[in-house]
Amino acid sequence: MVGAISVGAYNPPDTISGTILGVSLAMQAGADASAALTLGIPIATIVLALDTALGQPVMLLLVHRIDKNVEDGDTKAITRNMLIAGYAQSWCGLLIIPLAFFFGADAVASLLNIIPDFVQTGMDVAAAFLPALGFAMLAQMIMNKTVAPFFFAGFFLVAYFGISTTGVAIFAAIIVVAMTVLGEKKKAEQPAVATEDPAIGSGFDEF
Repeated sequence: MVGAISVGAYNPPDTISGTILGVSLAMQAGADASAALTLGIPIATIVLALDTALGQPVMLLLVHRIDKNVEDGDTKAITRNMLIAGYAQSWCGLLIIPLAFFFGADAVASLLNIIPDFVQTGMDVAAAFLPALGFAMLAQMIMNKTVAPFFFAGFFLVAYFGISTTGVAIFAAIIVVAMTVLGEKKKAEQPAVATEDPAIGSGFDEF
């Protein structure tokens, strides 16, 4: 949803709850995609906050129980607690999604209207920055002097020449093949560096 992905320690809004409720409630009300996005973004942000505040502590309790199970060598308890921990960290979303759909878009809209306008505006602005933030964090992880020229070359190809992503990928593959072939050819043309015979020894060999 809205291109939000998790990069490193960054957690985007809960895209599952936002997508499910935003799309289903918009369809139920006969609204368009913009209404689904309007409903989905605040729902996803709220569910993320609840899961972080209430779901993560429950998961951590179970993780510590798994540590004890490992010490005891209880493989069945390890498997059971791992499965429970996976659902426990998202128990707020598991509860909110069916209840919100049951009560309908009007009830959800009423609850969202309780949130102050400045909070809603802040969430909308933050959601608009999420794709750029995730992309920037990813670029920070992979960007270096070797990658940067190719990164900006691909950007300008798309921005100024209207080439599709597939076209850029094909163009990049051609460049990689050409650089590999030319690199191997250059290595083959380089003269071999003479090395001393270890059996003869060097001038500093006293024996």
